[in-house]
Amino acid sequence: MLRAVIEKTKEKFPNRECIITPNSIGGVYSQAIGEGLYIYQKSKILKYLPEKLLKKIYFVKPSEIDMLLDAGGFQFGDQWDALYTKVSNEKARNYYKTLKGNGAKLVFLPQAFGPFTKEGTIERMKIVFEYADVLFAREKISYDYLVQMFGENKKIVLKPDFTNLIKPKVPLVKFIEEKKYVCVVPNRKMISDTKKEVSEKYIAFLTTMCQFLIDQGEEVILLNHEGKGDEDIINKIMPNLSKEVIMLTNLNALEVKATIGKMKLLISSRFHGVVSGLSQGVCTFATGWSHKYPELLADYQVSENLLDIMDVETAKSKVGEALNNANSIHHVKPEVIKGLEAKSNEMWDLVWKL
Repeated sequence: MLRAVIEKTKEKFPNRECIITPNSIGGVYSQAIGEGLYIYQKSKILKYLPEKLLKKIYFVKPSEIDMLLDAGGFQFGDQWDALYTKVSNEKARNYYKTLKGNGAKLVFLPQAFGPFTKEGTIERMKIVFEYADVLFAREKISYDYLVQMFGENKKIVLKPDFTNLIKPKVPLVKFIEEKKYVCVVPNRKMISDTKKEVSEKYIAFLTTMCQFLIDQGEEVILLNHEGKGDEDIINKIMPNLSKEVIMLTNLNALEVKATIGKMKLLISSRFHGVVSGLSQGVCTFATGWSHKYPELLADYQVSENLLDIMDVETAKSKVGEALNNANSIHHVKPEVIKGLEAKSNEMWDLVWKL
């Protein structure tokens, strides 16, 4: 998502600087500076330093920021209520108020929202809505949650996930043969953020699906999309398979998307893994832990591609049908991909008008 934002910003404003907050990079300043990114930092000491010196150390003051492009993905809803304390909500208010007070536009790029039923969540969303210039809901359910809370409002706009516009070309994919492999992408949130009966069967489900693919004569890649938790799942799956499979890990975001684009078929539990597959025309199946997964598949007109952890036989049947029939309902149509790309470009046009 960060890559997508930087790419579109530099395309429109090649001479503008992109700035990120320390939290968004886990405090790894050297990594941000290595990418040519500046750091937003509100502090009493920086307040008195001259702009010229700050620029040399890649820091900027709030007054230098023209626009906030928030690509949080999924951050506002009851699932995150524990994070929305009175202190954190007041801190968020001060953050948005400072930026807005200096004339910045606040844009919340397409992401999931809701539901909003808990006190802390409602308070945080009211703060966000107060200061936002536009809130892009990524799908209809999120849009409806916002409208239920605030009513129809020109601030609330429905547009799809915007990472579909990235078409990465990286050296790694030269070594991956086109349409040879089936890729499986796990997600630790399928264990931590689902009901007990689902979380307990998740690893066994993926193991069964991998073995099914091997039995069908397919070459399998297990791809670590995001971090140690996902890699741990892969390490639990591999010893239980009848044949050695390829494991890919420690790839950057562009390498992950480029790799997925070469696949014959994808089974992903990572949301942006699913986006990467669908947006590049790869036959893609998903398991999900929130409403954003079925809504994404519906956007690409392949709602049948949601796999039920509790029904492995139907999952095998769907994947088998897709492998054996290139014209099955499980394959996304090129015109659907083009239509969603057009909507993402419309979203950026609306942003730049601000």
